[in-house]
Order: sequence, then C-alpha cells, then structure tokens
Amino acid sequence: MPVSYLNTNQAVKELFGINASCLRSKANTFVRNETIPKTLVINEGFADASMGKRGKVHLQPKALVPLFNAFLLDAFLGDPKTVRSAMHEPTKRNSYARLIEEILHNLDTTENKHQLSSAASSFITQLKDPKFSLTERKLDTPFKDEQLPQLNFKLTNASLLRELLLKNRLALTATEQLLLDFLNNELEAAYQIAQTLDSDLLAKDTTLQMLVSFIQQQYKEAVSFTHFLSRLPD
Repeated sequence: MPVSYLNTNQAVKELFGINASCLRSKANTFVRNETIPKTLVINEGFADASMGKRGKVHLQPKALVPLFNAFLLDAFLGDPKTVRSAMHEPTKRNSYARLIEEILHNLDTTENKHQLSSAASSFITQLKDPKFSLTERKLDTPFKDEQLPQLNFKLTNASLLRELLLKNRLALTATEQLLLDFLNNELEAAYQIAQTLDSDLLAKDTTLQMLVSFIQQQYKEAVSFTHFLSRLPD
C-alpha cells in the first residue's frame, strides 16, 4: 500500500489535526454510503459481512476534499444519507444550501443578523453554485478556526439545525417542528405537518416550499414501497 494512501483515522487527523472516534466513525459511514466516490477508495483484505468482518479501506489523497466537505455539511444536516444527497444530487443540494443559509442567519445573535460573515457567505455561495465541484474543491469553512461543532454535540447524529431547534423546543412553530421531525427521521409526522402548513406561509418562503416538496416526495416513495412489499407472496 503506497504511503500516500490513508485510512479514515489518518484522514481525519490530516484534515483536522485530531484523533476523534466520532469523526472516524462518521468518515467510515461516508465511505460505505459512497458519499466519498468509489474511485477514490481502495478496498483490500478479506471481507465477510455474514461474519461481521470488513476488509481494510484506504483513501486516495484526493478523497480528503470530499471528506472535508462532507463533514462541513454533516455539521448542519447530521444525517449521512442527507449529506450524500447534498453532495451528489444537484436539486437537493440547492435546497439544502438554502436551508443551511437560514440556519446560519438564525445562529447569528448580532444586530446585523441579515449579514453573514465573509467566510459563511463564501461557503453558501460555493454550495449554491452547481459548477463548484464538491468532490474536487474544498468549501470555505464557516466555522471559526475550522473547529467542527460535531465535537461538542451530545447526540451522536446531531446537527446545528437540530441543536438550534431543541434549544427552542417549548415554542416550536409548525415550520420548526417540521424540520425537527424530518431530522429525527419521523417522515410520517413531518408529512402530516407539511399537509397543514398555511399556503400564504409557503408562498413567502421558497426554502420551506422546497423542504415540503422533498418531504412529500420521500413520503410518497416510502408508501409506494410499502404497498409493493405488501403485494409480495409470503
């Protein structure tokens, strides 16, 4: 194995200068669900899923770029499947970019709440740009000193959005409850809330429109799949 290849622990250390089991575990997930392109992953050694054995996995140096970007998105979204969609599906990427922009605005406690920092603004601009390749170019980090907030989360699969909503749990609006249910993978609950949202509210909020549309589509696909399974012979 060439010296230039890295395992996930080495990759995390290379990117953030620390050894953190939570980041290494998430990095392994990004490899398994192909958030990191397969072309940048080297699999070797014996693997047997039935025995719980996995072969060794190494990353090419170029994999550090999508891994870094995946961790940035994970800070906001907190779910590997959602991160993968944001990384590789242009339509969903734009929707999540708008959602993340709203998160950054809500996390800002200054009087100039409508103005993001230059780093955060650059991060959002890059994320919205379909020509900006998330597998080839590193996003500008909106976090001070490039310190990932995941290290401070109490929950394993937490996110800035979830933390933001939980802090205001006693006074959640319908929109906030929709987001919280969505991030907790409570798809049916999120769908039911989406069905009750006021049309005037939706008309004023394009980000909410896209989130509602995405939830409705995911729910319909889940229902369709359930019906398909129910028709299969025992």
